Amino acid sequence: MNCHKCQRFMFPVPGKTHFVCGVCQCFGFPTPLESGPEPIVSSGKQVDFQCVRCHENLTVGTLYNRTDVCFCTGCRGFVIDSQSVGMLIEQLRAEHKGPDAKPTPMNPDQLDIPARCPACGDATEAHPYYGPGNCVLDTCRHCKLVWFDHSELDLIVRAPGQRSKARQTYDLGYN
Repeated sequence: MNCHKCQRFMFPVPGKTHFVCGVCQCFGFPTPLESGPEPIVSSGKQVDFQCVRCHENLTVGTLYNRTDVCFCTGCRGFVIDSQSVGMLIEQLRAEHKGPDAKPTPMNPDQLDIPARCPACGDATEAHPYYGPGNCVLDTCRHCKLVWFDHSELDLIVRAPGQRSKARQTYDLGYN
C-alpha cells in the first residue's frame, strides 16, 4: 500500500490492521471506515475537538450504529465519554461471535506518548486498560473523556475471557 499523501510505501503497524507511512506518518487502512474493525458512519460534521495524534479537527460519527463519537478521519482514533465506555464494552463483548484475538502483551512505550484532551487541551493520563485486551487508553479526568486509538476497542471486544450476556440495549447517544 502506498501513502495517499506522499505516494511512499506504507508499513503495516505490528499487531494492528492498518499501515503507516515512514516518511510523512500518514495512516492507511485496507477497509472503508464504515466496515472496518470499529465501524463508524460519518455525519460529515466537524467539531472543534482536536485529534490527540494528528491534531486535526474531529468529525462526528456513529460507532457500531449505536453511539455518537468524535473521530479522526486521518488516524481513525475516536473519543467517547467515560460513562458510556463500560456499558459499550460489555454489550459489544456479549454480542461478539467471532474468534477471540490472540493475546499480545501491552506495549509499555505507549504509556510515554504525550497526548492532549481533544476537548480542553489539558494533558491526558495514559494508563493500561484494566479489562480484557492489552491496550493503553488516554483519559481526561476533567472532561470525562476516553481516547481510543484505531483498533483498540476492537482488541478489547475480541479479547479472550468471560463474556456476559447482553442484558439490554443501551442508548448511548449524546441527545
